Amino acid sequence: MRFVRSHTKIPIPRVYSTFRWLSYHYIIMDRIPDVELDDVWEDMPLDGKIAVAAQLRDYFAQLRATPPPGSTAICSVTGGPFICSRLHAEMEWCGPFRDEEHMNSQLRRQKSPEKFDEVVQASHRLVHPLVFTHNDFAPRNVMVKETPLGWEVAGIIDWECAGWLPSHWEYCKSLNWNCLNANCGSWNWEGRIPKILEPFDLEAEADRKLLPPPTFHVL
Repeated sequence: MRFVRSHTKIPIPRVYSTFRWLSYHYIIMDRIPDVELDDVWEDMPLDGKIAVAAQLRDYFAQLRATPPPGSTAICSVTGGPFICSRLHAEMEWCGPFRDEEHMNSQLRRQKSPEKFDEVVQASHRLVHPLVFTHNDFAPRNVMVKETPLGWEVAGIIDWECAGWLPSHWEYCKSLNWNCLNANCGSWNWEGRIPKILEPFDLEAEADRKLLPPPTFHVL
């Protein structure tokens, strides 16, 4: 979170201290005293939804503009493993991966691309630039507030899964995985995702073909 605060103007909690006690890691940080977008999106007026989506689009553009490391490794901000429920069903550490093909192999359960249809093969032939990624973008992790001027984003929270990932990853995971788990389709959140994140339709279709949820182990 300190990395994000130092490179963007995204509203996120300020971290004051981190420490480990017994086998647990703790963070002392600000609490954002507003409401989760998850709780108000369905009843939010259309102009509020448009305003929130526009603000989120700007914040994710700032995140994508963060200069990437000089490496092909898919990893945490410090270069190590990261947490991702799409790659490891138990929310355990995964990676770091040498490059995108190494991660794609994990998605394919270590099977060769030829075992899958042309959509998956075409998607997995692509090489995407690495961008800094929240990696758990969903309404539950966006805090909003209503002001006299309308609805606005008060903060983006839960950065424990963040890291350097291919540019299509946030879109695919948000659309296919987080919406699937949160039943977002019932209130058309998934229709807003292409207005917030750059769409990657081929990659998203390929990703859907690799569902249902995997039960991978760390590579």
